[in-house]
Amino acid sequence: MKKEFLFSVVVMVFCCVLTAQPVSAQSPPPQKQMPPLLLQQPAPAPLPPANPPVPAPPGLVPPSPPAPGIPVVCAVPAAELLRNLQRAVATVRELNRLMRPGKVWVSRGPSGELEVKAGILYQGIAIGVLRINPENGSILPLGIMPCRFGETTAGLQSVKAALQPVFNRLKILPYAEFIEPESCWSFPLVLDNRIVARVKIYFDGVHVMQDAGANREMLFYGR
Repeated sequence: MKKEFLFSVVVMVFCCVLTAQPVSAQSPPPQKQMPPLLLQQPAPAPLPPANPPVPAPPGLVPPSPPAPGIPVVCAVPAAELLRNLQRAVATVRELNRLMRPGKVWVSRGPSGELEVKAGILYQGIAIGVLRINPENGSILPLGIMPCRFGETTAGLQSVKAALQPVFNRLKILPYAEFIEPESCWSFPLVLDNRIVARVKIYFDGVHVMQDAGANREMLFYGR
């Protein structure tokens, strides 16, 4: 009996040692998840028509055929879109502290005018662009383009050096409009009292949308 009792005690101690975990091996608390980035906008799944088209009466022009695919505002109820807007506002508030300055580049506008731009980065991808005055390196509000056709007097190195303090003052306002062709919410990005860019959140209110044009220019011409 004593041998059986001692054997039982040894087995219990051995099982306790195996199941015990040191404090260092415990998993750390989960980190707050960053908003996901949308590199390519997925097309909404087409839905079958609710009713078959009715033939036009004689003497009248028949209606035009529907465009391929169904717009988001038709496929998603308005109440759901408005709920998604609340999620989009929460996403841009989180995005405020995650934007970083990107590369700076010089390009030409449609009439040959000089354009100086800087990328707005999130996770290393351009989600917008800042337009810079080629005469003095200041950030321009949307809609103003100086008609300068010669060389820029604002050096790119000095522009890049001044970007980080600018990003410390940039803020996305929590006021949006819906852009149907891109199926997204558009939020103004402000510097002091000027709207200098726009940031887009996909209609689900969760995904931050890439600015494909700005990202392509930055990769080709950015310094």
